[in-house]
Amino acid sequence: MQPWQKNLYVLWLGDLLVAAAFSLVMPFLPLYLEELGVRQGVARLSGLILSSAFVATALASPLWGALADRFGQKPMLLRSGLSLGLIYVLMAFARDAGQLFLLRTLFGLLSGFIPASTALVASNTPREKLGTALGTLQTASAAGNILGPLLGGLLAHFVGIQGTFLVSGAALWLATALVLALVREEFRPSGVRQSILADLRQALAVPALRTVYGLLFCLQFGAMVIAPVFTLFVARIAPAAPEVATGLLFSLSGLAEIGAGPLSARVGQRLGYAQTLALGFGLAALFALPQAFARSFAQLAVLRTCLGFAFALTIVSGNVLMGLHSPAGFRGRAFGLLNSGNALAAVVASSLGGWVADLFDLGAVFLVAGGVAAAGLALAIGRRAELAPGRLAEGEACA
Repeated sequence: MQPWQKNLYVLWLGDLLVAAAFSLVMPFLPLYLEELGVRQGVARLSGLILSSAFVATALASPLWGALADRFGQKPMLLRSGLSLGLIYVLMAFARDAGQLFLLRTLFGLLSGFIPASTALVASNTPREKLGTALGTLQTASAAGNILGPLLGGLLAHFVGIQGTFLVSGAALWLATALVLALVREEFRPSGVRQSILADLRQALAVPALRTVYGLLFCLQFGAMVIAPVFTLFVARIAPAAPEVATGLLFSLSGLAEIGAGPLSARVGQRLGYAQTLALGFGLAALFALPQAFARSFAQLAVLRTCLGFAFALTIVSGNVLMGLHSPAGFRGRAFGLLNSGNALAAVVASSLGGWVADLFDLGAVFLVAGGVAAAGLALAIGRRAELAPGRLAEGEACA
């Protein structure tokens, strides 16, 4: 087994554990707030607490990206895993919404495990294997998104939400131990030291990176506008056991992403990653909009499964294009800026989702998500020349 393959498999397992830990409890945040005594504006407060972490992530990610270019991605993985595990344990003992808000903010400041693992794989994998490697790595997050909500729903139903925070912390520490013991990074420090604004100008000077940032911003926005109220929407459809139903729905979506991850790499190699990206946005719009009108668990399950397939196409294609067009000594900062952009999208989207649900209806958030996906499709089609195969040579030259 070559070193890049060993890294890929270890980080696949690490991302699986981390994604499972993240999704073990967050889908049930509105229910946890009710346990803490919140009785009014649960959807709005849930969106605010979710967005607090993303604000912090947006501010901190460029710093972690710059440090990764100086010291390597592995130290960033260790830093993130250790600290986030501790924060999850502390969340289990939160006594009110204010404490949970502060812990989620600290969580956002110290996050970055999965983006760091993606950047490490992108930097240590031969270019001809990059699409396959990132497509495989994407299945780890999808698998975690299956196990997390499913196990979290069962745990929340039988032993309470508080215990799921403790399990999440243990999973993060296990992932950190795997990275410490088994990951070997080939790293050459970047001699360039510049401000975050200079990093942003450098990234935006590359047309392909500008386009990818915009597209993945749309993707994250569409996904997160639903997050604050999804459990409440499911509870309206399946009131008997909303935790279990929510876990099953998240798991179906993740199962679709597992199947579509490696397939996305093959489709991208054949059609071109720019075309695959556009296809993913088109399918996302197609399957997000009808969820607003779902009136049964079965209807929502089919639509969520199809949406998971669309997300895999966009995520894999976007990450491959990031790796192809980012200079080798700039990849840590490029992915750090991407993480900040995704966090900003999540801030706006999760806050907006809570307000839309309170002002109109829970189902209205799906209309917003579908509209944003349609906007992503228009952008992908309009800017496809920047990501066309002929432009990849430019990205390869700078890498």
